Amino acid sequence: MMATPTPKKTLLKWLKEIASPRPTNMPRRISSNNTKSVKNIIVTKFFDADKCRDRMIQLFTDKEINCQEKNYTVRCVMSARNVILVACELEIFVCCDDNRVVVQHKRIRGASWDYFKLMTDLQLQLNQSLN
Repeated sequence: MMATPTPKKTLLKWLKEIASPRPTNMPRRISSNNTKSVKNIIVTKFFDADKCRDRMIQLFTDKEINCQEKNYTVRCVMSARNVILVACELEIFVCCDDNRVVVQHKRIRGASWDYFKLMTDLQLQLNQSLN
């Protein structure tokens, strides 16, 4: 009885496999005890991260804001006449304490006033309608 030989990996392939993060289809978990990680946070009424992400994208497309999503990170660009007014990045987390969905936002480019208005409007819309 002959055993099939296993393919040997080179050292470079092995290091690359170990060092690269594995793709995940689950949102990251966040703790409310860490004061550094709770900055720029919107606490929502959602308990399902997929529904929250879909609702956020729907709200942004209704306002004609371009969105690109990758897993649980949404990048938004609001532009007028080929000039970027606001660019921001939103990441969806699940709170460790009560499994509530939390959105962390970060301004990348643009006026802080437009960014503030956009985030307060997003917070109101996410907490207003829960289907």
